Amino acid sequence: MEGRTRIRWDRLGRWALIGVFALVLYLYIGPAVSWVKTYREAGRQREQVADLRAENQRLKERKAELSAPGALEREARRLLAFCGLPWDSSCLSFHENAAPVSTASSVQVRKPIYRTALERWRKYEREVAPLMALLREHGIAIGP
Repeated sequence: MEGRTRIRWDRLGRWALIGVFALVLYLYIGPAVSWVKTYREAGRQREQVADLRAENQRLKERKAELSAPGALEREARRLLAFCGLPWDSSCLSFHENAAPVSTASSVQVRKPIYRTALERWRKYEREVAPLMALLREHGIAIGP
């Protein structure tokens, strides 16, 4: 018996316990890391949705502002002020100007500001329907 090595069961038990603990820790760390990443990504997505809602609200207000009576004159005045030019009431009747126009868009220059393109998106309504549904799902009201 003297030549045989003695097995120290207490040490072996400690190492086995450490091994089992490491294995359990390894099995829980993977899903925990995945959950943390998913939680962070969801936070970023919520932030983007909030930004989109705010932008949508801003655009709705701007649309209402531009649809109000006198919007054309107000915007023309604003544009001229930005350019540092004085206001002239003929800015509202530019299409009545008889001065020659030598560009390819001369026909367009003679037209008053139009509203015919407002509903042109409807030709593509079927293609944008999934996007509209997604936006509505997130509480962003769009379209008619």
